Amino acid sequence: MSQTATKTTELTDFPDKFSPMLVKELRQGLRTNLFVTAFILLQGFMILCIVMGSAESNSNDAANGFFWFFIIVALVVVQPLRGFSTLSNEFTLNTMDLIQMTRLDAWRITWGKWLAINAQTFLLVAAVAPYLVLRYFFGSINIFADLGLLGLCTVASALLSAITVGCSAFKNLIVRIAMLIGCAIVFSFLWGYTVQQLLNSRVSGSEIKQLCLLIYTCVFGAYFFLAFGASRIAPGSENISTAKRLIGLAFAIGAWAFQFFGTDNEVCNVIACIILGIVVIDAVSEELPVFGSVLRSFSPAIRRPFAYLLTPGWHTGIIFFSLIGLPFLLIVVLNYFNFAPRMDEIGFAIYAAGMITFPLIFIRLFFRNAKLPQFALYLFIQAVLAAVTILTLSVAQSSVVDEELVYLFVAIPSVLFFGSFTESLSEPVYIIIGVVWLLLSILIPLLYSLKHYRAMTTAFNAPKIRPVDV
Repeated sequence: MSQTATKTTELTDFPDKFSPMLVKELRQGLRTNLFVTAFILLQGFMILCIVMGSAESNSNDAANGFFWFFIIVALVVVQPLRGFSTLSNEFTLNTMDLIQMTRLDAWRITWGKWLAINAQTFLLVAAVAPYLVLRYFFGSINIFADLGLLGLCTVASALLSAITVGCSAFKNLIVRIAMLIGCAIVFSFLWGYTVQQLLNSRVSGSEIKQLCLLIYTCVFGAYFFLAFGASRIAPGSENISTAKRLIGLAFAIGAWAFQFFGTDNEVCNVIACIILGIVVIDAVSEELPVFGSVLRSFSPAIRRPFAYLLTPGWHTGIIFFSLIGLPFLLIVVLNYFNFAPRMDEIGFAIYAAGMITFPLIFIRLFFRNAKLPQFALYLFIQAVLAAVTILTLSVAQSSVVDEELVYLFVAIPSVLFFGSFTESLSEPVYIIIGVVWLLLSILIPLLYSLKHYRAMTTAFNAPKIRPVDV
């Protein structure tokens, strides 16, 4: 019997300390045809690029382009796309309830799936690394720049994998595709400059600091989207929103503080606003109700005020934006302009804040009883507003009509925000309109959330906190 037990222990492929979800996903993922095919094709293409680079010195540029093209496709495209349906497949196969019956909470489920994809990514990176050394001996290649670019591609793969895993929490395919398109646009802007600098091997000291800020932002992005997906699959009794909002606020403050270490002031302020904007958008689009087990952690009198700020739900997201998001944005803008901003710069900040909360007016007035998730409704309205903005700006830039009349006729926050890049919209009438839209987008949701606040107050005053169906 002892010999049998010893053999069983020796045949164990993963240690018991590993997360069960990680082991499950690794066992399944390493056997899939997609990973095996990608691994074999990548090896073949690497050998081909090495042969091309060593055959003729004139073909180094072409070989270098092909070399990085195949690596980027494998790491930045193929691997992240494997997480596109990881969480939604559990709902499709009716296995999510079985998983949640174990001791795994929503965060460990999402974390395990993301970690399994990145473990397979590291296998691809380890398989590619020897070819970097061969390229160094066969041609005039800067191996340090290549290693830096490979590391950057690995970080990008980890971030994009977190995005796809987090977006996979939605069962609706259109919502997932819309989220990925939006994230891909933002990602391309943040990533393009840094990759280009590494390819040209002209990274200076200031650019290294910006690279550190970019990696810092990627760490936040990976955490946030994993927490985003976990909060969407978590049962109502599990509170992920509190940590998500507090950690997001800490990341925003940290990004803003990078300017005190020599990083470009404009970049730090923009990144800080983007981080907090993402956190606020998630907060104002969270689902209800709030369960008694969540409120129980805020039951002590000293914690109760924070419940109206940090518990899950769009109603507390409005308070979070009003008391933290909006003041933080104004402080960042004032700091950037040395506390002496012009009217157009103040208007720019007001339009940016209004863009975040403007869809809430339509959700609360016209889609209160819609069966779609709050976040899906938010994305749909933002997409419609984006189309209206593009059409309005196109008409305004044409010579057919007066630009001022166009901006006054369609004076929504997104039109004023993007229109201020090409025109000076610093007249008091535009700023007043922007302030009115901002106040309405806060006050209307607050009006419809009063009953939810009263329900929370009643639950706190009850002898024992019960589930609150708000």
